[in-house]
Amino acid sequence: MNYYGYEFREGQREVVEAALAGKDVAVFWATGRGKSICYQLPALHTGRTVVVVSPLISLMTDQVERLNNTVGQGRRQLAAFCGSAQLDKDVERRAFDGEFPLVFMSPEKLMADGLDRLAQLHARNPLLLFAIDEAHCVSEWGHDFRPQYRQLGELRQRMPTVPIMALTATAVPNVQRDIVRSLALQNPYVQKQSSFRPNLAIKVSRKQAGLAESLGGLVQELLENNGAAMASSTLIYVPTTNEAESVAAFLQHREINADFYHGKRDAKERESVHVRFLSGQLPVVCATVAFGMGIDKPDIRRVVHYGAPKTAEEYYQHIGRAGRDGGPARCEMIASDADFAKYSGEFYTKGLPHGQVERVLESTEKLRGYANNTSDCRWVALLRLMGETAPFAACGTCDNCVRRKNFA
Repeated sequence: MNYYGYEFREGQREVVEAALAGKDVAVFWATGRGKSICYQLPALHTGRTVVVVSPLISLMTDQVERLNNTVGQGRRQLAAFCGSAQLDKDVERRAFDGEFPLVFMSPEKLMADGLDRLAQLHARNPLLLFAIDEAHCVSEWGHDFRPQYRQLGELRQRMPTVPIMALTATAVPNVQRDIVRSLALQNPYVQKQSSFRPNLAIKVSRKQAGLAESLGGLVQELLENNGAAMASSTLIYVPTTNEAESVAAFLQHREINADFYHGKRDAKERESVHVRFLSGQLPVVCATVAFGMGIDKPDIRRVVHYGAPKTAEEYYQHIGRAGRDGGPARCEMIASDADFAKYSGEFYTKGLPHGQVERVLESTEKLRGYANNTSDCRWVALLRLMGETAPFAACGTCDNCVRRKNFA
């Protein structure tokens, strides 16, 4: 099969062919391995409707715009977004009439009225596929469980003949099994690839008393060589909205072009940060997890955690934003034991579903052990946390491996 001369990466052809054969599919690949192609190509090849369910509007609208402007070359609309942020109601009408090969919507939209309207479309023109992106959100065992995703099990009941494709980059083995069970995948074709990202050099540093002490090395790196490093993109994750603003202000005071992003900021200002970062106009963004899965930018060269992430899975997902173009990238966690300890407080646990608190805190404690480990290869240790055995003893690029080489 050939579509616009596309050359398949490892595993993509097999997934696409399984989908075209009408099989359920589960894709467990690291970020940047090309999961979106797995549901885009079947839709474009057949012209039949693939419904893509995703948790973030920004990610869906980015994909729709890119598909229409690049693959469709601005002349043919291949994709549509349906939801409250869709201001053109005619687009939504046309989507449910089957005019677009790819229709994107949130689980909330799907379960509110989308499923009924899609059932009507399916009766006239059979749907090709349901693609559930970020499928780890289905699982109560996962780090990012969302109750609306759990309801997606109804897809099999309502339209049992439509295949389902589940895709995620951050699923440990028990989450993978729960995804298959929760979505009622039937004898699925499963594609797993290693979570190892050889182009990412990982480092963990101890947080110091103040921003100047903790971020001094980053500031120096961004400013040296006449600011050459700022020609590439840096993403700094922080735990709180106040820290997003204070870290951005700290960098701005040192003449670094930085801005902040968090869920409490005005929507137009958030959109401005998002657009400027994607276009390369804004080299540094300081953000909470609100700027998480919605980032589709392949050339991020640095991901920094100022303060510990909540879980090992969240940490892996965040560093997975770096180097998606295959180029070298650096990932640094700057954290203290106090950063991990605070996650056991009620402020961080009160919103979690019943039964998930213990699992999240267990993952937090494992990440603390990972951060404090100054001997093992970071990648060997991280893959172990992700339920995978590394086929090597040392990556050669993380801080622990480099330290060992320097003392050898």
